[in-house]
Amino acid sequence: MATLIAAVMAVLAMLSAAMGAFLLRNQRSASQLRIAHEELAISHAHMRSILETVPDAMVVIDERGTIQSFSVAAERLLDSRPPMRRDGMLAC
Repeated sequence: MATLIAAVMAVLAMLSAAMGAFLLRNQRSASQLRIAHEELAISHAHMRSILETVPDAMVVIDERGTIQSFSVAAERLLDSRPPMRRDGMLAC
């Protein structure tokens, strides 16, 4: 009976250690995700401020040629805003 209790205690100790490592790993992942989200928000705000203040017309496109952003000067030059879809993405 004592060996069974010792075996159960050993298994519980291993499970506890594994659970602790799992929680620590997830906590680190959540922290890294939060930091990445904050950095992305800062980058987005920086890009928005550039597009709002640059005196030249700028159109930002991705690698597939999809328009991602327009500068205010580009909107004035083209006398229109880029068409938007319901989900807020640019429609091309």
